[in-house]
Amino acid sequence: MSHELDRFLQESTRALESELSRWMPASSLDGSEDLNRAIRYALFPGGKRMRPLFTLLATHTAGGNWRDALPVACAVEYFHTCSLVLDDLPCMDGASERRGKRPTHLEFGESTAILAAVSLLNGSWGLLLRNDASPEGVARTRRLVEEAARCIGPDGIIGGQFLDLANRDGAGNAIPNLLKTASTTRFMLSSGAIVADAPDRVVAALADFGREIGSAYQMLDDVIDREADARSWAGASGGFVGGSGLRLPERMHGRASASDRRWPRIPDAGVRALDLPAGHRPRPAVCSAGRRRDSELMTASECFLAVLLVLNVSVLSLVLWNVVCWPQPGGKGAAPRRTCSVLIPARNEERTIASCLGSVLRQGDSVLEILVCDDHSDDATAPVVRELEGKNPRIRLIPAPALPSGWCGKNFACATLAGEASGSWLLFLDADARLCDGALNRMLRAASAHEASFLSCWPGLELEGFWEKALMPMLNFVVLTLFPAPLSLKKQDASLGLAHGACILARREAYGRVGGHEAVRAELFEDTSLARVWRAAGERGICLDGQSVVRVRMYDSFHGIWNGFKKNFFPSFRHFPSFWLFLLLHLVCFLMPFVIFPAGAVRGVWLMPAALSALSVLAMRVSLALRFGHPVWSALLHPFSESILLILGIVSWRSCRGGRGVEWKGRTYRAGAGTGEGRIA
Repeated sequence: MSHELDRFLQESTRALESELSRWMPASSLDGSEDLNRAIRYALFPGGKRMRPLFTLLATHTAGGNWRDALPVACAVEYFHTCSLVLDDLPCMDGASERRGKRPTHLEFGESTAILAAVSLLNGSWGLLLRNDASPEGVARTRRLVEEAARCIGPDGIIGGQFLDLANRDGAGNAIPNLLKTASTTRFMLSSGAIVADAPDRVVAALADFGREIGSAYQMLDDVIDREADARSWAGASGGFVGGSGLRLPERMHGRASASDRRWPRIPDAGVRALDLPAGHRPRPAVCSAGRRRDSELMTASECFLAVLLVLNVSVLSLVLWNVVCWPQPGGKGAAPRRTCSVLIPARNEERTIASCLGSVLRQGDSVLEILVCDDHSDDATAPVVRELEGKNPRIRLIPAPALPSGWCGKNFACATLAGEASGSWLLFLDADARLCDGALNRMLRAASAHEASFLSCWPGLELEGFWEKALMPMLNFVVLTLFPAPLSLKKQDASLGLAHGACILARREAYGRVGGHEAVRAELFEDTSLARVWRAAGERGICLDGQSVVRVRMYDSFHGIWNGFKKNFFPSFRHFPSFWLFLLLHLVCFLMPFVIFPAGAVRGVWLMPAALSALSVLAMRVSLALRFGHPVWSALLHPFSESILLILGIVSWRSCRGGRGVEWKGRTYRAGAGTGEGRIA
């Protein structure tokens, strides 16, 4: 993936530099050579060009051709350069250096610099208006111009610059750089999505992400600036310390001055940019008396919180990408008749097997046969299946042979069923799963549409009791905060293999070629292991959102949830360090913000980055709850659910590493038999 990104950046950067030169505003009037030189001087060289490159990347991400966005990307760079030229003027920031050279006004004079900046701004409007004359093109142009006006206008870059100047004159306290940076990053991503004709929800999602990542970047930049200026704080005098972005009360002789104790009201324009309630008053952070070390520790902690916010916003963007772009099974055309053998391993499933078989029988002519392997059940599973077998000739009960050494029970039952099947497609279905009407036809069509020989459908969760509703949504949270589901449909790397054992559809010939369940015979986490083996063998395997295809009630009590995930938690990691990195990620990113923010509030410390990090986590949970039909209130219990997850991980590790093994359905699996011990150690 990194090679593809490098290639994209190299190719797009070359194209962007060419287009910037091609569309660069220039005067053809005699005597205007200095103006043209000033425009080129301001524009070239232009740094890393990250803003226009993000516009091109947004177009590509939204499904468009990034080359179509080159005019808009150039417009982004033109008005950004315009803002830099104006910002450097003596009446603004009075900068003496920009991008490693003298600013434009020192090189060509203030009047020429202003005209060059206006020329670049005028050129950006011209590029935004370049579009086809179709109704769609006119609508696209209108949206681009409206978004650009919002970015540049009084509530964006211009307003932010005004507030910055007002602060320096002592007229008030604001957060101008957040306005300027967040407005620019919002437009650079939303404009790319508009060029790609993305749906409104995608444009809005990218716009919100741009605003948040811009705010996070500026916060981190402010923290770095403040760390660089830390030495000047102790010796400064009077009022507030000047600097870019957020302002802090001055530290004088280890105590806050009288003016420090009054935190002025943030103007409403700044409040709107940060989505804070009007009149919000951040609480000042005051160092302990006379301790320079405390000031340094505060700076380090704030830097940590800023990095934490960037991480959580990045994970939130991944979750939103999964929520918006992970497809469900579909495809056109009729599915072939009597091609699929439905294979159901069952051990002590007397309460669920009848309804599972009933849902399979409703799938129609696509089902050739239904084979149920009774895996040495000690309840009434076999009698229930025999009764249904007598009523429908497609159902056949197969007793499982004795479990060989080195095999997990479910894996051996699946391999036994596959050996008895005669269909060209094999559908492995858990006994507690329920197929929705038309599900099998949709899966067969989806496999054909994606040219896949392996298709797993991530099931919808049936949640009834309190513990199920409180804890089970964490399954999707764990997976979709790490796994890029849309990317896995395009890239066939083995590391991107994912499957849910409740529902796996496989072409029989490919199943034989890769070794089937025998290739993962000792794995408790057999479903995703099989998906990775499948991809490693060169076969195409995919996992789709299957909540409208298959439903499952995985566990019906806290005890069942605990034992079920204890069995799979530690074995699901291929490498020992990755297990601890996973726990560290969840502890630091997904739990600590809920501890840091209230603790800081009690101590009188302003910890907005921690609050935003916690809100980002809650946004992940709420978006997943809405997509997958989980109760939204379960998101409010996230700190509790996250704590249970971390404790469960430690218990799973101790069970596997301590030699006791894990128990599941009356069997105990120890090191070397499905715990993944041989691979993780």
